[in-house]
Amino acid sequence: MALTESRSETDASPVAVPAPQTLDGLLGSADHKTIGRFWISAGLFFLVTSLIISLVAAFEATDLGGFNVVSDADQFTQLWSLGRELLLFGALLPILIGLATYLVPLQIGAPAIAFARGAAGAFWTWLLGTGLLVVAYVLNGGPGGGRADFVVLWIASLGMLIVAMLWALIIVATTILGARTSGMSLDRVPLTTWSFFVFSMFGLLSLPVMLAELALTYVRVRHGFVPLEARQGLVGVTDSLNLVPALYWLAIPVLGMAADAIGVHTSRPIRAHKPVMAAVGALAIVAYSEDFYGFASVRPINFNHALLNLAIAASILPILGVLALAGESLRRGTARVTVALVGSLLSGLVMLLAAVVSLLGLVEPVALFLDKQTPINVNLQKLLILNGTTFHEGIRGLVIGATVVSLIAALHHWSAKIWGRRLAEPLGFASLLAAAGGAVLWGLGAILAGVDDQPAYPAATLGGGDNVELFNLIALVGIALVTAGGLILALNAAQSALGRNSARAGASGARDWSGTTLEWATSSPPSFGNFERPPVVTSATPLAGGLAPESENVSESSAPESSAGGEA
Repeated sequence: MALTESRSETDASPVAVPAPQTLDGLLGSADHKTIGRFWISAGLFFLVTSLIISLVAAFEATDLGGFNVVSDADQFTQLWSLGRELLLFGALLPILIGLATYLVPLQIGAPAIAFARGAAGAFWTWLLGTGLLVVAYVLNGGPGGGRADFVVLWIASLGMLIVAMLWALIIVATTILGARTSGMSLDRVPLTTWSFFVFSMFGLLSLPVMLAELALTYVRVRHGFVPLEARQGLVGVTDSLNLVPALYWLAIPVLGMAADAIGVHTSRPIRAHKPVMAAVGALAIVAYSEDFYGFASVRPINFNHALLNLAIAASILPILGVLALAGESLRRGTARVTVALVGSLLSGLVMLLAAVVSLLGLVEPVALFLDKQTPINVNLQKLLILNGTTFHEGIRGLVIGATVVSLIAALHHWSAKIWGRRLAEPLGFASLLAAAGGAVLWGLGAILAGVDDQPAYPAATLGGGDNVELFNLIALVGIALVTAGGLILALNAAQSALGRNSARAGASGARDWSGTTLEWATSSPPSFGNFERPPVVTSATPLAGGLAPESENVSESSAPESSAGGEA
């Protein structure tokens, strides 16, 4: 079967019978919706936890005269590294995996996710690995750790949660390739599903590289090749995913979800469906370049590499392209001021800001190339040198902040579909303003500190120019605002999950927004099995006239919501 072929009607699986919601049934569930909620809920918990840890580390950096919270540079490295790893592998990636696990089967008309028990096993393995990761740091492991056994535990636990995420991504990609409903070719899948497919393939290519780095690190630590005083350098094992352009991995689903949400909340789906798909794929291609040019546990990533610099510069184009193509919906549609729409736009703009500002890091390698390879003479004494400083931490802050803003928008957009109740809009706007403003301040403070010669973390001593402490204070305020935004989001989601939010979804199970993709053709939240009958689609927007008549299984759900932009 070609990748763009659709499944035949005889391939469709029958709708399963719902299981009783007992505690053991819930914990042992293989329903993709339950598993997706587990990923999202745990990810939100670790999002707040990791941001608080990062906040404490940022507070420590505001006083270069000594250490106030920790006792030495090694403990600072452990604190900063724990926040960094937990934020990426314990929060942002798991929430995105949870959204993919929940939404992809619904958007492609499948009754279940592929390898359902494997999907459940991936979550519980990840949760165990994340817990062991925290334990390893608490017991003086991790980069800069003073106990070799718990440095090894840190390596093993990080490997465990990466294997779990790899398995979850394999399942998401397999579902998209093999479980699409009749009529849905690969070029007709919703932009969110397409972005999760690209996101999954990126992970399947990049995470094994990190596993190889962890294996090398294990050998080096276990057999004494890394002396105690050099263990700070082990923090580089995650650099291959924590620095741009590889960190734009997070931007792939951010752009896809934004494109879908903008189309819904302007009542005008994105017309340039295939160009947006191409732009998302192009971003993945340029973002993957970093794994070719650095093997961070062995040697630092070489920012003087010409192709890596080209990839950083080229990353602007796909992000700008998606925003430009989505602009047609804003211009010609009827925009409704919702958290989902505003958050989608803000996340794209902050991500674009990160890509533009990252060009400053190219000044040094380009100038050195011109000085050595051409007759052009460059004054190296006045050269803006940012590589090796906290400049890249600032770019990371912008990308992380943009991703948090995107998650706020996405969870507001699909909250009724996930929990049966909408998230509160006033709280949503508060979390959006906090996260977006915090992202800009976080990035600005760290970038300015890098311009003022603050060395990149980890470092034996914190230092830099005369204004570094002020710039670190700006970054601290930014992280505090992003933390506040994440906390408000977590509390808002908890209210909806526990049924304390009065914004209930439509009683008929109808389309909570006037969406045109298949998840809006079923109840909110969907019953076990998702659809009464397997839908048959004839376009990329099946609820805008592309659903075959014989598959319109819920007549009420085929009609748009009335009044106030789709309110239930």
